[in-house]
Amino acid sequence: MISDAKSALLPGATVTLHDPKTGFSRTVTWGGDGVYPFLQIPPATYAVTVMAAGFATIKRENIILQVSAPATLNFTLQGESAREHVRGHQRSASGEHRRRFDRERLQ
Repeated sequence: MISDAKSALLPGATVTLHDPKTGFSRTVTWGGDGVYPFLQIPPATYAVTVMAAGFATIKRENIILQVSAPATLNFTLQGESAREHVRGHQRSASGEHRRRFDRERLQ
């Protein structure tokens, strides 16, 4: 299952399997039905990444998947919001002003 911190399901989240040793990768979009099947994948140790709009990405590593052995991984995504703000002005060598923007994560 893929849900938020309030246990609301997040259909449309993408789940990516990646084998860092071979470079094999496969991505599926979760439909909210409780499963995100990866069929006919080679047995290996994978990294699993889950992304959904408006939520922080989750990555789990060292997930061992075997032939004909279903695995269950549940994910709870945390909300992510960001704001931009001006940290100050800088004067370049030519004397012109420019603004520097930084992104700050709010929790």
